[in-house]
Amino acid sequence: MLAGARRALGRRMSDRPALEAVLFDAGGTLGRLDFEWMAAAVTELGTPLDAATLRAAEVEGRRRYDASFGVPAPPGEPSHPLGAGGDTREYFGGMLEAAGVPADVVPPALEAFTARQVTPGLWARPMEGAREALQGVRALGLRRAVVSNSDGRA
Repeated sequence: MLAGARRALGRRMSDRPALEAVLFDAGGTLGRLDFEWMAAAVTELGTPLDAATLRAAEVEGRRRYDASFGVPAPPGEPSHPLGAGGDTREYFGGMLEAAGVPADVVPPALEAFTARQVTPGLWARPMEGAREALQGVRALGLRRAVVSNSDGRA
């Protein structure tokens, strides 16, 4: 049965046109959050935190962000570039809470993150393995492109 499934998959794959290019998303694929800087900023606020713990807690931040999706921009703020978006305070706050950061340290940490996001930004580290992936796609003779829904700094 497995051999039959492989043959069927092979037939479907051969019916497809050859790849010409690969598109990569910038954030979370080629670049990532600077967990090292973020953990150091929280540590400076008196709560020791390591980058690995914060990185693992980022999943909860994504959950909180997704749950807040559709939140309009606050009064006086420009609208989100793609319409309604999630609340980044929920994202970072959920991440910090899941990392065990005390509730009274979360607001000043969010303030530090917001200030850093102005420039150079929090998504400033290359993702591990990104360079090798890009080089591998190039070695296959495929074109590469990067897309992003970021604020334009990507």
